[in-house]
Amino acid sequence: MKTLAIVSSYNESCGNASYTEVLRKEFSKYFKVDILPLQLDLLLSNNPKIVKMGNLHIDEMAQKLKKYDYVNIQFEAGLYGSCRKNICKRVKKLIEASDNIILTMHRVDLADSLWSLKNVARIFSNRHILKNLNGIRGSVYFQGLYEEGVDVMKKHSKNHNANIIVHTKRDKKNIERIFGFKNVYDFPLTFLNEQERTRERSSRERKEFIEKYNFYENDKIIGLFGFVNEYKGHETAIKALRFLPHQYKIIIFGSQHPMSINLYSPVDPYIRRLMNVIEGEEDNNNKSKKKESVDLTQRVVFAGNLNDSDFIDALYCCDYAVLPYMEVNQSGSGIASLVLETKIKSFYSNNKAFAELNKYFPDTFERFDIGNYIELADKIRNYKHDYSTQIDKCLETYNIENNIRFHINIFEGNI
Repeated sequence: MKTLAIVSSYNESCGNASYTEVLRKEFSKYFKVDILPLQLDLLLSNNPKIVKMGNLHIDEMAQKLKKYDYVNIQFEAGLYGSCRKNICKRVKKLIEASDNIILTMHRVDLADSLWSLKNVARIFSNRHILKNLNGIRGSVYFQGLYEEGVDVMKKHSKNHNANIIVHTKRDKKNIERIFGFKNVYDFPLTFLNEQERTRERSSRERKEFIEKYNFYENDKIIGLFGFVNEYKGHETAIKALRFLPHQYKIIIFGSQHPMSINLYSPVDPYIRRLMNVIEGEEDNNNKSKKKESVDLTQRVVFAGNLNDSDFIDALYCCDYAVLPYMEVNQSGSGIASLVLETKIKSFYSNNKAFAELNKYFPDTFERFDIGNYIELADKIRNYKHDYSTQIDKCLETYNIENNIRFHINIFEGNI
């Protein structure tokens, strides 16, 4: 049996780790699969001694990769280091150790010129000009590593079967046209196998779910899923609740991202802001703002983190899923894909990642403008469409089984 190594975060609370576990299970039907987990405590440290240990960790992993028939590297830049130099050096070493490799790029950032109109506007957007300049300079410097990674793959492909998979048609086009690499393919994120996708919603599970969170049988449950980060836009969904009848409730499945936990911080600033909105108190960012008149404490629940299985159970038990994300140059969203795979009634903000997802799953979900909680409330209240037939049609092509076969064909040179 052929052997496959997958390099990724693993057994961690993150989307890449969850996706890797799905790949492991499905690839195991065809190959002997080993996960080579990234030791994030070593790779993300800035301590010089620990940086050396992180480099040694990558060296040892590179030696192991040489014995595998196939290698899949899950590339999210922030998993491999805290600075561009270390990230590029480490990823290059892993790529060059692999004879037959697919590099899965979960995002592809294009570096703007430091003096582009967009960046100049940001530099002079407030009085902190020097701070803005340094921040943008760092961002431009960091973004260039994606081009460096593609360049390493381009050189490696001259004597090896080296290919890239991305999750959007936009990223594929950018790599081909801007970075000049042709061995790139696109396939959206997929998670659920056929049995999981065709699962029936259980009335018993729904009843237990409602009771667990102290809601009532006729309540309409809106689920917000994933880490509680500002870019996820939870505040938009909570504010929309003010414009919905009392039986509409929100459950926030997820917690603060582990990487955002700071020493001696009594509460994460964004979570504090959400609590203020829920309690109808003033916004800490605007002291002159009057207190909100609506107390939502009986209508919003923080459920905390769930394991992958419970996460899917929660999706099947909710009436709606809302993804009110801001635009952060994201390519794909595991949660967005899972929501479609469970065919729950869903509402996505008009960011670019969801516009890309719509190219694979056209006419399968509702859209609303980023931050427009009034529009969101109106679309939830007046929801009438049944997108399940169209979703099923799209899932015939874009599912985890076809995703795995797609990888295998690339490994075997059949594409």
